[in-house]
This record gives sequence, C-alpha cells and structure tokens, in this order.
Amino acid sequence: MNVVDVSMPRRVTMLGVDFNGTVMDPMYVEHLFERICRNRPGVPDALCYIEEPFAPELLERETDVSAVAKWAPCVLDESAHDWRVMEKASTLGYSGVVVKTCKTQTEALLTLSWAKHHGLEVLTQDLTNPMLAQIAHAQLGAHASPGIGLETNSMQFYPDASADEARVHPGLYQRVGGCLDLKTISGPGFGYRIHEIDRQLPEPATTSW
Repeated sequence: MNVVDVSMPRRVTMLGVDFNGTVMDPMYVEHLFERICRNRPGVPDALCYIEEPFAPELLERETDVSAVAKWAPCVLDESAHDWRVMEKASTLGYSGVVVKTCKTQTEALLTLSWAKHHGLEVLTQDLTNPMLAQIAHAQLGAHASPGIGLETNSMQFYPDASADEARVHPGLYQRVGGCLDLKTISGPGFGYRIHEIDRQLPEPATTSW
C-alpha cells in the first residue's frame, strides 16, 4: 500500500513529492510522472509540488529542469542557501523555494521576500518544531504560503514535548481537519504569551575549566 492508496479514497486533494536531492537525471523524474499519469490518472491533478528532486551537482552543472516543472512547481529546499542560488535556479526551470524557521527566522524572511519579489512559489516546511518553535513556524506559514498551507509534524513525533505550550495555545499543537488554529497568538514579539506558559527548564549546564 502506498501514499496514493491511503490518501485518495479519503478525498485528499493535494499531494507533494520529496526526492531529497537524490536524482541525477531529470529524465528519471519525467518518466516516473508519465508512468504515474498512465496508472494513477487522478494523481497529477492533485500534485502541488515536487521538492528538491535533484542532487546539487545538477544545479552546479546548470542542468535545465523545465520539463519536470511542467508537472508541478519544482522547488528548492536544502540547496537554497542564498539568493544567488535561487536566482540561478530560476533560470534553469525551478519554480519555487521552501522556507523553514529552522534555517533561522532571518533567512526564512529574506528568502520569502526574494522569492515573492521574483514571482516564485513559496512553501513553508518543518524540521519538527515543538514547544515555542511551533508558534513562529505556524505564523511564517500563515503569511508565506496561505494557499498551500504548511508542513507541521511535531504532534506526531513529539506529542508530549509541547504540553506546557499547548495549555495556552491548544490549537497550535493539534490538527483538526488538517488545520491549526492561530487565534490564541497575541501580544508583543511572536505572540508567544510566554509568561503564561509554565515550562520548567533544567538548570543550565556548567563547565569547569
């Protein structure tokens, strides 16, 4: 059983594919999607992005990937570490970029600004953001990619890690119908309401020299 067998009967309308930079030849991806189109006719209509399909070497070799991007926006993730890379990629057929707060909030906002200014697609994705990190992550997604939503998975991998924050922001740490509720975010800064969160941190580690 694969993702399509699980998702399509449940009326999932948006699917993404992440190759994690493992592909060395664009023809591999083209043939794969041609086969999917033949065998799973509903999937191409649901496909909303193709993430980081190619190894960084293809970007360095200036390999054109326009034929892949015809299936869905072809977006950079790990490879997009500054605007010069995005500028080069956009001339080779890449159509978007992933932003993540785990790459620092500053880099995420600069990447978002550059991509929007140049008409590129933007996705907001996760590196399992628990506790306070989930709040900044959700806010970035709400502004950066409101149409496609955001990836968020801390409630799957660390369901108890954010218990203290969830008492103040319950809608941020539990998906209901696939959605988060950001209404509890308010106040200065990122709206953490940190003085209401009763998180007990351990004593800082000290080192004797």
